[in-house]
Amino acid sequence: MLRPFLFGLALLLPLAAPAQVIRPVSEKSSFQIALEGERPVLVLFQGKNCAACRAVEQWIDQMSGELAGKVDIVSLDVDENPYTKQEFGVEGTPTLLMFQNGEQTGGMVGATGRDDLRAFIAQSAKLAL
Repeated sequence: MLRPFLFGLALLLPLAAPAQVIRPVSEKSSFQIALEGERPVLVLFQGKNCAACRAVEQWIDQMSGELAGKVDIVSLDVDENPYTKQEFGVEGTPTLLMFQNGEQTGGMVGATGRDDLRAFIAQSAKLAL
């Protein structure tokens, strides 16, 4: 009787933790370096207690297979990095900015659905997704 229960429980648990697709950066460490990469860079400006930010993170994680090797993804906590927040005019979270060769190519403020997020990334990074 215990064996079927454990087998059913095993089916509900993930086999492995999801890969970290979004790399956290800070203004003191690697933010500027991240923007100067060869690939387009998607920056997620977010807050610690922002539920909408978590939703956007989830959509990005779900698209990780499509984005792998095409777009670098970093996140920046706006509470811990106020100067960068101010420099880029971020007023609300989540804010998504796309950069290519260090230049901003697109921006989006607020949570959005997966299809709209995919379209934003494709257009801003000039990719077919």
